[in-house]
Amino acid sequence: MKKTVVRSIAPLLIVLTPALSIASVSSAAKTPSIRTVKNLVLNLFYGQQQAAQKSWNAVVDYNFTHDYPGSYGRSAFFAQAAKDASKYCTGSTNPDLTTLTPVSKWVAPRTLGSGWLFGGKTPKGYTYIVSGTSTCASGIGTPQNTLMHVTILNNKAYFYFSE
Repeated sequence: MKKTVVRSIAPLLIVLTPALSIASVSSAAKTPSIRTVKNLVLNLFYGQQQAAQKSWNAVVDYNFTHDYPGSYGRSAFFAQAAKDASKYCTGSTNPDLTTLTPVSKWVAPRTLGSGWLFGGKTPKGYTYIVSGTSTCASGIGTPQNTLMHVTILNNKAYFYFSE
């Protein structure tokens, strides 16, 4: 009888992507390290910047797919984006990671528009607040300082675009 050898690919992942594998090996109940959180938040907003350089549609798609799951209705989100398209501000936000602060038991604002579905709820995962500067790639207006909530859920960062 021939023996089948099953090899785990986990060691290979640890060698190739240590930051990702360490976070994924950790138990789901364990708070992610601040280094992991900073990397996830930085990548979240870097992706938004890259999408903003492509087109209005690219940044709207990016923002919707990286909005906390279930926080905004799809049709309402894209309807609002269509209204905003007349301004054509394909903006992005640069987070100041030195301001990243954990927020325990954050409750989402009750009203943020007709498509907001997350009012009064507390997200699963780990929520942080971070300040940043939002700008328009097209140069319209002046940079705006803003505070944003970001939640880490299943090793992925989400923002609340409807804030």
